[in-house]
Amino acid sequence: MALSIAYYISDYGYGHAARSIAVIRELLRQAAAAGKALHLHAVSGRALPFLGRSLAAEFEAARAGGHRLILRRMESEPGYVLAATGSMGADPAQLSSRMLLYLADLPARVRREASWLGASGIDLTVSDIVAEAFPASRRAGIPSVGVSNFTWFTAYQELLPAEMLAPLAKAYLDMDAFIALAGSREPEWGREAVRTAGFFCRDVDHGRVLELRKRLDPGGQRRLIGLFPGMGIGKGSSLEQLDLLRDSRWLPVVSSGMELPDWAEDAVRIPESETESQHYVAACDVVLTKPGWGTVAEAVCLGKPLALLQRPLFREDRCTTDALRDRHPLLMLDADSLGSPDLSDRLLELCGRGGQLPAASASAVAAGLSAEPPNAAMTAAPPVTAAPSASRSEAARVAGLLLAHAMSGPDSAYSPPAFAPSAPAPVPSAPAPSAPASVPPAPIANTSAPVQSAPTAPASRSPSAPALPAANSTSSDRHHPLLRTAKPINYNGSGKAMKITVVGTGYVGLVSGVCYAELGHSVICVDKDPLKVATLQNGEIPIYEPGLQELSVRNSELGRLRFTASLGDAVKGADLIVIAVGTPPLPSGEANLAYIELAAQEIADAMEGHPVVAIKSTVPVGTNEKVRDLIRARTDCPFDSVSLPEFLREGSAVSDTMNPDRIVIGTESPRAEALLRELHAGLNCAFAVTDIRSAEMIKYASNAFLATKISFINEIANICEKVGADVTRVAEGMGHDKRIGASFLKAGIGYGGSCFPKDTQALIQIAGHVDYEFKLLRSVVEVNQDQRFNVIRKLEAIFGELRGRTIAVWGLAFKPETDDVREAPAQEIIGELLARGVEVRAYDPIAMDNFRSTFGSGDGGVTWCESALDAATDSDAVCLLTEWKEFGQMDLQQLRGVVREPVLIDGRNAFDEADLQDTDFIYYSVGRPSLARGVKAPVPELSY
Repeated sequence: MALSIAYYISDYGYGHAARSIAVIRELLRQAAAAGKALHLHAVSGRALPFLGRSLAAEFEAARAGGHRLILRRMESEPGYVLAATGSMGADPAQLSSRMLLYLADLPARVRREASWLGASGIDLTVSDIVAEAFPASRRAGIPSVGVSNFTWFTAYQELLPAEMLAPLAKAYLDMDAFIALAGSREPEWGREAVRTAGFFCRDVDHGRVLELRKRLDPGGQRRLIGLFPGMGIGKGSSLEQLDLLRDSRWLPVVSSGMELPDWAEDAVRIPESETESQHYVAACDVVLTKPGWGTVAEAVCLGKPLALLQRPLFREDRCTTDALRDRHPLLMLDADSLGSPDLSDRLLELCGRGGQLPAASASAVAAGLSAEPPNAAMTAAPPVTAAPSASRSEAARVAGLLLAHAMSGPDSAYSPPAFAPSAPAPVPSAPAPSAPASVPPAPIANTSAPVQSAPTAPASRSPSAPALPAANSTSSDRHHPLLRTAKPINYNGSGKAMKITVVGTGYVGLVSGVCYAELGHSVICVDKDPLKVATLQNGEIPIYEPGLQELSVRNSELGRLRFTASLGDAVKGADLIVIAVGTPPLPSGEANLAYIELAAQEIADAMEGHPVVAIKSTVPVGTNEKVRDLIRARTDCPFDSVSLPEFLREGSAVSDTMNPDRIVIGTESPRAEALLRELHAGLNCAFAVTDIRSAEMIKYASNAFLATKISFINEIANICEKVGADVTRVAEGMGHDKRIGASFLKAGIGYGGSCFPKDTQALIQIAGHVDYEFKLLRSVVEVNQDQRFNVIRKLEAIFGELRGRTIAVWGLAFKPETDDVREAPAQEIIGELLARGVEVRAYDPIAMDNFRSTFGSGDGGVTWCESALDAATDSDAVCLLTEWKEFGQMDLQQLRGVVREPVLIDGRNAFDEADLQDTDFIYYSVGRPSLARGVKAPVPELSY
């Protein structure tokens, strides 16, 4: 029977993926030696293609032994947010905004992962700091082990308030065991004694290193320096100050994605296709990097001196650096020292002092915190095997501990192998050029001193590690202060709370009102529907928006947020009255302003004092002036009129409100401008203050432009399918151009929802009222309308006649993370399928009820299913129309087992080449003909 391990790997940084690959390779070796077939489920996000390419060869070679590599996509934690592009400092304010969303979604993430773990027959969960893996495993009854040098709980200690850290602590406390890697200063996570391991990295082919060194520096006259600062450091940053980029004594080696100044033509760029970049580190004489564990571990294991860039507020950097002091050739740098004229000489001195580390020194540092007796539970005497290389030895130790956990059932006699000690093989490098005469070589003190051994289990806590309950305590009695209810965060810049009335509790009004309360203000949200008001008062949210319910409940409990059906009572004494009622389209496409006018009349009859009246609804140019005149005609009460357009995206509306790109304020009143600046004072964003008409136009122009980008890239995708190009590569290349930008260049089946379709039609009507034909925007709308029917055309290309077929539809909402089905492409696609005599099996994780209520009378021909696999069962084809995460994370082998025909129409390009490996699906996506399988047109021969 196969051993199934789910290995969660953080998206943040190169080191997590690289060191996990080293451990997974050892897991495969040891599982094979123990006669166990290993099914390794690698779970990650952006790192997933890299993981797949790196591990494919080993698992393919071991396939005969029943070993399998399964890739599963999952978005990871927020990581860090930089203060600016190219900066080495974190931005706590923006990080807080992202963490609010992550923590709000954490319970749903845990439920989703627990369901997958249980359904996949997982024997052990391993997590390189992905927090939700641990409570999900506990919920599914599966043992879990953490492997890392830090956790996000400790990493965020100096960046986030305690109330945000509490859910992370609670998640990490659910792990069963923790393997602390070199430099760790973590609390005693887990119910078992903490185990430790030193630095390790992926193995090195020394012959390849020699060949690489000879190719890069054939004359052997230059020093190779690895420049791996990470975190977006590059062109436009302090790295441009590096004189060594101009110094002929140095040959810089940089990662594939690093931007360099235009004049740095001499640098060697690691190819993007290269998966074993440790060979380039081995070929270097010195490595200049941030103190990230992955690159540092490679330098330590391969005996390369390190120049480390210090990053403010990055706690784990200090822990890693402290583990190296007096034990490895080391030079500490800050951003200012990069421009120092003597840096090149100091680095040459570092090479002269460290050079090729003696074998004993490299072995001692790599061993790190690994001196620990075998697990007491492993009673069988472990066999002594040939020692792996220095780079592998600690990875082999970690893998052995993991397999012991995975195979610790009552019938298991497995013990991890004990490796006979052996010195690491030296990593070759070129003869070192002499250091400058003015800087004579000098030995580093204690270079060969071994790292102090870790205490035997249970490991003692570092004095600087945050205190947590004892590792052997149970979850129920861990009443740690961080797990108690914490005071919410106040983002209000001045601390002065305003009284705000928000009229309308649709997407815009409800999200705005809740977030204003979160900013520390006193908010009353008004809606004419008493049932809706009662629902909101009971802590329920009538729309699906991640994070919104949690913020609503919290601020209601704090007394900062109330809901009422009485507009007259709500506006009395208000400093700010926000109109956020709907402006649905009329049959002509124009905006219906009836709700705006009714709200204005009631506000005029009840307001007092000197409020600011702001319209947040999307309205035609001139509407604010009309409303201002309407209010003035009904009251003598002074007020200021403001256009305050919203720029929220459904599915990320809370994040967009708390972390906006800009706040647009249209007003002629300095008093109103000052009040609205104060309202948003706690947010880190730009302000655009304009006249009222310009502010109204900004909203329409913004949405029309974004819709234009979507239709444009969809047209490019259609051309790509005919000429044999890949639209994702095209969009990536376009997006690097700052004049264009990467956003809204994702090809698919077109836009939908409540904004783009309505606002593009309204702007066409606005132009028509002033005798202007907006030809471009008319074409944008026409392209969008036609794009969705490509799904039907591709089905017909495969099957011909569709009558009698069963088609599964995945996704009914117009986009993920929302239950909004307005103008969703699924509406017309399902309608067309039914008209062609197709039996439709439909599923959406959130929007099913909304879709059924708006789809029309009767459900004839549509089966509403309970899950994606349920919808796909016995289907002739699966059509993915909304890119919900669970669809992109689907195990295609599992899907293949339930469908009648292996046909997958991917309308959102949710799958990539790695997902399709080892499947026989006939696969059509959008604008990626190279991935098409089955009915695949040959790459055309072009002649112009």
